[in-house]
Amino acid sequence: LAAALWVIGATSVLAAGLMLWLHRDQMRLALSRFGADLARGWHISRWSLLNVLGMIGTSQAYPWLLAGLASTSDVAVFGAAMAMAGVMAPFLQAANAYVLPRMAHGYKDGDLATLERMLGRSMLGLAVPYGAWVLVGGAFADPLMTLLYSDRYAGYAVVVWLLLVRGMVEAVAAPLNPALQTLERTGVTTVALFVGSLVTVTAGWYATGRFGVAGAAAGALLTTVATVAWKYWRFRRLVRARASAGG
Repeated sequence: LAAALWVIGATSVLAAGLMLWLHRDQMRLALSRFGADLARGWHISRWSLLNVLGMIGTSQAYPWLLAGLASTSDVAVFGAAMAMAGVMAPFLQAANAYVLPRMAHGYKDGDLATLERMLGRSMLGLAVPYGAWVLVGGAFADPLMTLLYSDRYAGYAVVVWLLLVRGMVEAVAAPLNPALQTLERTGVTTVALFVGSLVTVTAGWYATGRFGVAGAAAGALLTTVATVAWKYWRFRRLVRARASAGG
């Protein structure tokens, strides 16, 4: 693992260095502008930094909790189950790339009804394929885990099923992010990530320590539900407030 991390770090540094060298003629170091550029960059990127920290507390914390509270073999099982649950991720990325511009166009005149209608249709459109994958993946969890990995990964169908449901909840709610972006309220997503992080360090911590990998999967599902619930609640409040102001 250490060697792999060193290789990843070295290749990243090499790629960044090569990019800087190839574009060196387009850059100029101006120390007099350092403070102003730093302040402007921080103003733009602070939400991105907070989002990264929030993501660590939600989707990336459970393997570390398992490593500290359970065992490394549980981390391997959790990672394998997450890989199965994430099979539909390319489909979700494609859907998000389509949904954001459509929502922005539909809301260009402040049409809340169109925005809500597009949100509902997008969520329904994602629920169908993800629901099918939950049923198929859950029914064949053990054979698939054994086929893709080994016999040592048999007997974890519950873990796979919980993570499949988590993936479905996260995917079906994904259109909330472009909807909030359209309303220019991206900070809601950041706060939602920290709400999920709070669930991780409370209920998720307890469940992982008490029930191991199954508890971690249940905690991950609960974290996602809390994150989605916060975003949906805030979205509904924003829509009601704007509708009242417009009316």
